[in-house]
Order: sequence, then C-alpha cells, then structure tokens
Amino acid sequence: MSSNYPFEIVSLVQKKTFSVEARFSDPDESHPLEIMGSKFSRFVFAIISDGNAISANIPVNLLPDIRRRTDYAMTRQLNQESHQAVGGNSPAFTTQFRFGPLSGKTPAQVIAEDPEGKDKLTNQYLILQQQLAKYPGNQKLMDAIDDAFKQTPATLKAKTIPPFNISLLSIGCRPLIRKKRPDGFCPCYEASAVWNSAMNYPVTVTIQRYYAPVVTLNTGTLNVQLARKEQSTAETKQFSMMAPDWLYVVRQMETSRDLFEMLHAKDAFDNAIKMDMAARQSHQAQTAAMQQPEEPPIMRPQADVQPIPAEADFGLDFAI
Repeated sequence: MSSNYPFEIVSLVQKKTFSVEARFSDPDESHPLEIMGSKFSRFVFAIISDGNAISANIPVNLLPDIRRRTDYAMTRQLNQESHQAVGGNSPAFTTQFRFGPLSGKTPAQVIAEDPEGKDKLTNQYLILQQQLAKYPGNQKLMDAIDDAFKQTPATLKAKTIPPFNISLLSIGCRPLIRKKRPDGFCPCYEASAVWNSAMNYPVTVTIQRYYAPVVTLNTGTLNVQLARKEQSTAETKQFSMMAPDWLYVVRQMETSRDLFEMLHAKDAFDNAIKMDMAARQSHQAQTAAMQQPEEPPIMRPQADVQPIPAEADFGLDFAI
C-alpha cells in the first residue's frame, strides 16, 4: 500500500494489480444509527494493467451477501477436495491439467463429466507425449491419464464431483451521471465476481466500462440505452486470484466496515438519544397545550329591564 492511496485496504499484485478502497461517508443526521446507511458509502474495486485502471463502486450493503456466497463456495470447494481425496493416491483423481482447455480438471473429472472425455484425454496424451523430451514433467500427467482409463465408470462416478460456478457479486450497468458528456453519453460500468472450482485461481473479478447515452425519464429513473453503447470506449479487465486471496479481500472489507461503525458508534447513539429526548419534549408540550382547560366566558351584569307588553301604548297618535 502507498501513502498516495490512504483509503486502500487491499492491493494484490500479479502481472496486473487488484485494489480495494474503503470510501465511507458520515451517517445521515436524520438517521444517526444507520451508520453505513449513506448511499455514498462504498468500496471501490480497481484493476490496473498496462498503466491503465478501470474501477467500479460496490455498495456496502452488498457485503453480507458477498460473505454468505463466499462461505457457501468455500464449503463446496472443501467438500470437493475431500471427495477427491477418497481416491487415495490415485493420480487420476489428484493430478490436474494446468493449461489448455482442460485446465483445473483431473483426468477422472474429464471422463466423468463429458461423454467425449476419453477422446479428449487421448488427444492430450499424444500432445504430452510429443513434448515429453522437452518437458519431462508431462510424464506425471500422462500417468494420470493412463490411471483414469483403468477406472470403472462406477468408481469414476462415486469419486468425482463436477466443478461448479457460483456468482459472488453481480452489479449491472451503473451510469456516472455527473460525468455526462454534452452529447448525452455517460461513462458506465459493470462488475462481477465468480467462483469457478475448476480453475487454479478460482475467483475472477471482472470490470467493464464504456460510454452509453443516458436519458432521465419523467419518473426520475435513469434509462441507459445499451443498444447504442459506444464500442470504441468499451473496455474489460479481469483479475483472477486463489481462494485465500479472495477470503482476505472479504475480511478486509468487513474489518474496515466494522471499524468505521465502531468509530462513529458513540456519536451516533448520543445524537439518537438527543433527538429522541427533543422529540419527546416536543410531543409533551403539544399534548399539554391541547389538554389545558379553556377559560370560562366573562359574564357582564345586566340592567334591570322590564319586559315590554306586546300591545304597549307608547303615547303616539296614529291616523288610520
């Protein structure tokens, strides 16, 4: 990590670099206990290669789902490895192809999963044999292929678990509306992470970016017109890592989130208590004002007035 990237919590370096930054915002004052509730709080995934980087924002609220999916994938991976161990020292179940279309699979898996598996193994055997003088290590894989041909179909089925793919993270098109060009095109990105148990580096993070026209509908919804995506700006980068590396990434994300919440916890609860007390006092004042009795009307003393008869004679003469 470098002082130039103070928010960086992960940096994995191969031929490419994968980094994660924790970009959190202060809690919303109206909801102080939703410490991570701000829509601006996010993790930033970046893949850097050839001096060029592309990035994607990962909402903090996706982290629990990422953790559950990761745990599930890891459990299946361990079950697969333990199941393969049932084959004992048989190289058909323990030796994997390291390169080519069968990479990550054992010869036993190739036969068990594919009706044409034996033909594919035969072709691979011939290729390995032709390059044996140059690559003596090919003999190990050739022996594993020979051992796979000796296994019965029942044994292969009982001792082989097919590889799996599990989606760990999937973010559809997200436009960066604040960077909209005068012609209406906005930079957009997509991101995903997939666990493929057949690969030596099972977890692959993919980030795409491109420009596409974005229209704001009357409802305020942003409509990204992907059919008019600007192909000249489209770019995709991938970074593959081993399972322990991905577990470390998830742990760092969780740790940074927890530390941020603990850092703001006291102020958040203090503010919540103050807001609650103020609301109670305001409610009590309003209730007291509504329950206060009205003052009785002021009764003025009336003069002693005699009633006037209906047919009183006021001493006036009327000519009829």
